[in-house]
Amino acid sequence: MLRKVLAAVVAMLFAVAVCWAAEGVVEKYDKETQTAVLKVGDKEYTVKIADVKILSPKGTVIPSEKFKGFKPGTKVDVTIDGGKVVEIKLLPVKKPDGK
Repeated sequence: MLRKVLAAVVAMLFAVAVCWAAEGVVEKYDKETQTAVLKVGDKEYTVKIADVKILSPKGTVIPSEKFKGFKPGTKVDVTIDGGKVVEIKLLPVKKPDGK
């Protein structure tokens, strides 16, 4: 019994270590080729929009054919699996206080 529990914990820790999410920013977006350059920490990732899942700030999936693009400087949450971007979630835009 103890071996099974230990094996399950090790497997779960390995799965978490392989896939991680971090906050990033859109450096560039090419509407013609549907490619974005994302900066996460000190690394840059180039992704094709058709190859990743795009999520709205509320978490709903945006189909790649309906995606209108990024503005440079857009903040996003990026999920990376095995060194490759698999998901981009748009972060809510903070409105200025107006004061």
